[in-house]
Amino acid sequence: MSAHPQTSARLMASTPIIASPEEICAFRGSAHANGYRLVRVATRQKRPIAHKWSEGESLAALMKFELGSANTGLVLEGLRAFDLDIDDPELASAVTALLFKYAPRHNCLIRKRMGSSRIAVLYRAAEGAPGKRSVVLTQGKVEVLGSGQQLVVDGLHPSGMRLDWTNGVSPAVLPLEQLACVSEYQVSNFLNDVSATFGKGMPVNAEIPFFAPQGPV
Repeated sequence: MSAHPQTSARLMASTPIIASPEEICAFRGSAHANGYRLVRVATRQKRPIAHKWSEGESLAALMKFELGSANTGLVLEGLRAFDLDIDDPELASAVTALLFKYAPRHNCLIRKRMGSSRIAVLYRAAEGAPGKRSVVLTQGKVEVLGSGQQLVVDGLHPSGMRLDWTNGVSPAVLPLEQLACVSEYQVSNFLNDVSATFGKGMPVNAEIPFFAPQGPV
Protein backbone atom coordinates (compact mmCIF):
# COMPACT_ATOMS: atom_id res chain seq x y z
CA MET A 1 0.00 0.00 0.00
CA SER A 2 1.51 3.35 -1.03
CA ALA A 3 1.72 6.35 1.27
CA HIS A 4 -0.74 9.22 0.92
CA PRO A 5 0.71 11.91 -1.42
CA GLN A 6 0.54 14.63 1.26
CA THR A 7 2.26 12.34 3.77
CA SER A 8 5.01 11.57 1.27
CA ALA A 9 5.49 15.28 0.57
CA ARG A 10 5.83 16.03 4.30
CA LEU A 11 8.36 13.24 4.72
CA MET A 12 10.39 14.49 1.77
CA ALA A 13 10.33 18.05 3.11
CA SER A 14 11.50 16.95 6.55
CA THR A 15 14.23 14.60 5.34
CA PRO A 16 17.69 16.23 5.33
CA ILE A 17 19.21 16.14 1.85
CA ILE A 18 22.99 16.36 1.75
CA ALA A 19 24.42 17.93 -1.37
CA SER A 20 26.34 15.66 -3.71
CA PRO A 21 30.11 15.27 -3.23
CA GLU A 22 30.59 17.17 -6.48
CA GLU A 23 28.51 20.12 -5.26
CA ILE A 24 30.27 20.23 -1.89
CA CYS A 25 33.73 20.07 -3.44
CA ALA A 26 32.76 22.69 -6.03
CA PHE A 27 31.67 25.09 -3.28
CA ARG A 28 34.84 24.48 -1.30
CA GLY A 29 37.08 24.83 -4.31
CA SER A 30 35.48 28.08 -5.45
CA ALA A 31 35.41 29.64 -1.97
CA HIS A 32 39.05 28.61 -1.38
CA ALA A 33 40.04 30.15 -4.72
CA ASN A 34 38.18 33.33 -3.68
CA GLY A 35 40.54 33.72 -0.73
CA TYR A 36 38.49 32.34 2.16
CA ARG A 37 39.96 29.98 4.77
CA LEU A 38 37.75 26.92 5.11
CA VAL A 39 37.44 23.89 7.36
CA ARG A 40 35.50 20.65 7.15
CA VAL A 41 32.69 20.50 9.71
CA ALA A 42 30.71 17.53 11.01
CA THR A 43 27.48 16.98 9.06
CA ARG A 44 24.44 18.75 10.61
CA GLN A 45 26.75 20.14 13.30
CA LYS A 46 28.97 23.17 13.92
CA ARG A 47 32.08 21.27 15.05
CA PRO A 48 35.22 21.35 12.86
CA ILE A 49 36.74 17.90 12.48
CA ALA A 50 40.36 19.03 12.27
CA HIS A 51 42.15 19.50 15.60
CA LYS A 52 44.07 22.56 14.39
CA TRP A 53 41.44 24.27 12.30
CA SER A 54 42.03 27.94 13.16
CA GLU A 55 44.27 28.56 10.13
CA GLY A 56 41.96 26.74 7.76
CA GLU A 57 42.62 23.51 5.88
CA SER A 58 44.49 22.87 2.65
CA LEU A 59 42.59 22.49 -0.59
CA ALA A 60 43.65 18.84 -0.70
CA ALA A 61 42.06 18.21 2.70
CA LEU A 62 38.90 20.09 1.73
CA MET A 63 38.52 17.95 -1.37
CA LYS A 64 38.45 14.73 0.68
CA PHE A 65 34.70 14.30 0.88
CA GLU A 66 33.34 12.16 3.72
CA LEU A 67 29.69 11.68 4.60
CA GLY A 68 30.36 12.56 8.24
CA SER A 69 31.98 15.92 7.40
CA ALA A 70 29.76 17.30 4.65
CA ASN A 71 29.39 20.76 6.24
CA THR A 72 31.88 23.51 5.48
CA GLY A 73 33.02 26.19 7.93
CA LEU A 74 34.61 29.59 7.32
CA VAL A 75 37.46 30.68 9.60
CA LEU A 76 36.55 34.15 10.88
CA GLU A 77 40.02 35.52 11.57
CA GLY A 78 39.98 39.04 10.13
CA LEU A 79 36.24 38.82 9.42
CA ARG A 80 33.04 39.98 11.13
CA ALA A 81 29.90 37.83 11.16
CA PHE A 82 26.78 39.47 12.59
CA ASP A 83 24.85 36.47 13.90
CA LEU A 84 21.23 37.49 14.51
CA ASP A 85 19.80 34.73 16.72
CA ILE A 86 16.25 36.09 16.68
CA ASP A 87 13.20 33.89 16.17
CA ASP A 88 10.60 36.68 15.98
CA PRO A 89 10.38 37.69 12.29
CA GLU A 90 9.34 41.31 12.99
CA LEU A 91 12.13 41.84 15.51
CA ALA A 92 14.65 40.16 13.20
CA SER A 93 13.61 42.47 10.37
CA ALA A 94 13.91 45.56 12.59
CA VAL A 95 17.38 44.55 13.86
CA THR A 96 18.53 43.81 10.29
CA ALA A 97 17.36 47.26 9.19
CA LEU A 98 19.26 48.78 12.11
CA LEU A 99 22.40 46.86 11.13
CA PHE A 100 22.27 48.30 7.62
CA LYS A 101 22.02 51.76 9.12
CA TYR A 102 25.62 51.33 10.27
CA ALA A 103 27.12 48.67 7.98
CA PRO A 104 27.16 48.44 4.16
CA ARG A 105 24.32 46.60 2.49
CA HIS A 106 26.24 46.25 -0.78
CA ASN A 107 28.79 43.42 -1.14
CA CYS A 108 28.09 41.83 2.22
CA LEU A 109 27.09 38.14 2.37
CA ILE A 110 23.84 37.08 4.05
CA ARG A 111 23.44 33.46 5.16
CA LYS A 112 19.94 32.20 5.87
CA ARG A 113 17.83 29.07 5.97
CA MET A 114 14.25 28.25 5.06
CA GLY A 115 11.67 28.55 7.82
CA SER A 116 13.83 30.69 10.10
CA SER A 117 14.25 34.43 10.65
CA ARG A 118 17.82 33.89 11.92
CA ILE A 119 20.52 35.19 9.61
CA ALA A 120 24.26 35.82 9.61
CA VAL A 121 25.71 38.83 7.76
CA LEU A 122 29.36 38.60 6.80
CA TYR A 123 31.95 41.37 6.34
CA ARG A 124 35.71 41.84 6.40
CA ALA A 125 37.07 43.51 9.53
CA ALA A 126 38.44 46.95 8.62
CA GLU A 127 41.22 46.59 11.15
CA GLY A 128 43.00 43.66 12.77
CA ALA A 129 41.31 40.48 13.94
CA PRO A 130 38.72 41.50 16.56
CA GLY A 131 37.06 38.94 18.81
CA LYS A 132 33.47 38.13 19.65
CA ARG A 133 31.07 40.74 20.99
CA SER A 134 27.41 40.26 21.85
CA VAL A 135 24.27 41.79 23.29
CA VAL A 136 21.18 40.11 24.77
CA LEU A 137 17.83 41.32 23.44
CA THR A 138 14.34 41.09 24.88
CA GLN A 139 13.94 38.15 22.50
CA GLY A 140 17.09 36.44 21.30
CA LYS A 141 20.55 37.89 20.98
CA VAL A 142 23.01 39.42 18.54
CA GLU A 143 26.57 38.14 18.35
CA VAL A 144 29.36 39.64 16.29
CA LEU A 145 31.67 36.70 15.67
CA GLY A 146 35.34 37.01 14.81
CA SER A 147 38.81 35.82 15.77
CA GLY A 148 39.03 32.28 17.14
CA GLN A 149 35.69 31.22 15.65
CA GLN A 150 34.25 29.73 12.50
CA LEU A 151 30.87 30.00 10.79
CA VAL A 152 29.21 27.14 8.92
CA VAL A 153 28.73 28.44 5.38
CA ASP A 154 27.61 25.34 3.47
CA GLY A 155 25.69 22.22 4.39
CA LEU A 156 22.92 21.35 6.81
CA HIS A 157 21.85 23.21 9.93
CA PRO A 158 21.28 20.92 12.98
CA SER A 159 17.55 21.28 12.23
CA GLY A 160 18.17 19.50 8.93
CA MET A 161 17.52 22.54 6.75
CA ARG A 162 19.98 23.52 4.04
CA LEU A 163 21.94 26.73 4.53
CA ASP A 164 21.38 29.27 1.78
CA TRP A 165 22.64 32.72 0.71
CA THR A 166 20.64 35.79 -0.31
CA ASN A 167 20.48 36.08 -4.10
CA GLY A 168 22.73 33.01 -4.29
CA VAL A 169 25.79 35.13 -3.47
CA SER A 170 28.04 33.08 -1.19
CA PRO A 171 31.79 32.88 -0.47
CA ALA A 172 31.95 30.67 -3.56
CA VAL A 173 30.73 33.63 -5.64
CA LEU A 174 32.09 36.84 -4.06
CA PRO A 175 35.89 37.06 -3.71
CA LEU A 176 37.17 37.97 -0.26
CA GLU A 177 38.86 41.11 -1.58
CA GLN A 178 35.45 42.38 -2.77
CA LEU A 179 33.67 41.67 0.52
CA ALA A 180 32.55 44.89 2.21
CA CYS A 181 34.46 46.08 5.28
CA VAL A 182 33.07 47.11 8.66
CA SER A 183 35.02 49.00 11.33
CA GLU A 184 34.84 48.45 15.07
CA TYR A 185 33.47 51.98 15.34
CA GLN A 186 30.52 50.83 13.21
CA VAL A 187 30.20 47.61 15.22
CA SER A 188 30.14 49.58 18.48
CA ASN A 189 27.52 52.03 17.23
CA PHE A 190 25.29 49.21 16.01
CA LEU A 191 25.57 47.18 19.22
CA ASN A 192 24.97 50.21 21.42
CA ASP A 193 21.93 51.19 19.36
CA VAL A 194 20.46 47.70 19.22
CA SER A 195 21.02 47.32 22.97
CA ALA A 196 19.30 50.61 23.73
CA THR A 197 16.41 49.91 21.35
CA PHE A 198 15.77 46.20 21.75
CA GLY A 199 18.01 45.04 24.60
CA LYS A 200 17.43 44.03 28.21
CA GLY A 201 19.47 46.90 29.59
CA MET A 202 22.56 44.71 29.88
CA PRO A 203 25.95 46.01 28.71
CA VAL A 204 27.45 44.94 25.41
CA ASN A 205 29.69 41.95 26.11
CA ALA A 206 33.16 41.44 24.65
CA GLU A 207 35.29 38.32 25.13
CA ILE A 208 38.46 40.41 24.98
CA PRO A 209 39.16 43.99 26.10
CA PHE A 210 38.11 46.35 23.40
CA PHE A 211 38.67 50.06 22.87
CA ALA A 212 36.53 51.67 20.17
CA PRO A 213 38.16 54.18 17.84
CA GLN A 214 37.12 57.78 18.40
CA GLY A 215 35.78 58.29 14.90
CA PRO A 216 34.89 56.54 11.65
CA VAL A 217 37.56 54.45 9.96
